[in-house]
Amino acid sequence: MSAVNIHRHQAPAWFEAADFGIFIHWGLYSVPAFAPAPVTGPGKHPTLYEQFKHQPYAEWYGNSMLFPTGPTGQYHRAHYGNAPYSDFAATFREARNVDVEAWPMRSPRRMPSTSWSSLSTTTGL
Repeated sequence: MSAVNIHRHQAPAWFEAADFGIFIHWGLYSVPAFAPAPVTGPGKHPTLYEQFKHQPYAEWYGNSMLFPTGPTGQYHRAHYGNAPYSDFAATFREARNVDVEAWPMRSPRRMPSTSWSSLSTTTGL
């Protein structure tokens, strides 16, 4: 396998014309929808073990829940007991009629827009 220099290739026209984009994705980690606040300050993660234990991304939930003393592991056991990550698959598959327009208002950070479409309009998408 050889290394590829992405700067040697011309980006597609649609990419060059884009000013801003929103990428929304979800997976099994969307069922618990939890990630701890990032740890900050000097020496925030003295070891790789501590770094993974305090991973501040929901996408890492399946890995982070395996650290019983970490924030995700504690959250998982408090809300789901010892259920494996794969148990979220059934709930995830059932979520066919999700109201994504209501998501911004459910966020703990409360997005200023009341819907994705108005956010898109405001940002010029």
